[in-house]
Amino acid sequence: MPIAVAGGLVAARTEAILDGLYIIRTSMPAVQMDAPQCVRNYKSLSNVERAFRSLKTIDLKVRPIHQPPG
Repeated sequence: MPIAVAGGLVAARTEAILDGLYIIRTSMPAVQMDAPQCVRNYKSLSNVERAFRSLKTIDLKVRPIHQPPG
């Protein structure tokens, strides 16, 4: 028995074409940031997020130290 898809078979095929792909949208003009540069910038965000996570975990083994004034 076929599966009913909202939007029809064409919509389902269109979605299938995009499976496994990222679509990155930016407000930057293409003259300032082309498509490959946009993808690189998006992927570099994972490095920033990883670094931020490591600050919040025991990776750095740091703690705040109170320094009294004077």
